[in-house]
Amino acid sequence: MINIEITTKCNFDCNYCCSKTYPDEMMTFDKFKSIVDMWIDIEQPIEFNLTGEGEGLRHLDIRRIHKNQLPPPCIIYYQWVCIE
Repeated sequence: MINIEITTKCNFDCNYCCSKTYPDEMMTFDKFKSIVDMWIDIEQPIEFNLTGEGEGLRHLDIRRIHKNQLPPPCIIYYQWVCIE
C-alpha cells in the first residue's frame, strides 16, 4: 500500500491528534498525479491510501483526484473508506 498525504486539513477535533498544530496545506493535483504515475507501470494490484495528518476527503480537488482514471486493479482508500 502506498500512503499519500494529500492534505493536512481536517474537520475533526480529536484530542489525541497532533495535526491540530499543523498548518492547513494541500498537495497539488499535479504533484499527486506525478506520484501515482511513478507506480502505474507495476504489473500488480496497487493500493493508494490517501491519508495522513489530514482528512483526505477535505481536499479541494478530491473529485479530480478520484476521477484520475487510475487503471485497474488500482484501489484508492480514503482514511477508512475503500473505493474501487
